[in-house]
Amino acid sequence: MEIPVAEAAKYAAGIAGYLAKIDRSLERSRKRQAEIAKLKVRTRATLAELKALR
Repeated sequence: MEIPVAEAAKYAAGIAGYLAKIDRSLERSRKRQAEIAKLKVRTRATLAELKALR
């Protein structure tokens, strides 16, 4: 079964769009994970300071 060129181009463009969307989503996730890691470090430091006050 052969797909017409115009239809194949439409599918290819759609797939490329979805892949770009996935890439953007992954980048947002990486940035969020980096922020979470920073917050964990700050939280642990604060906890250590509070424990030192006891």
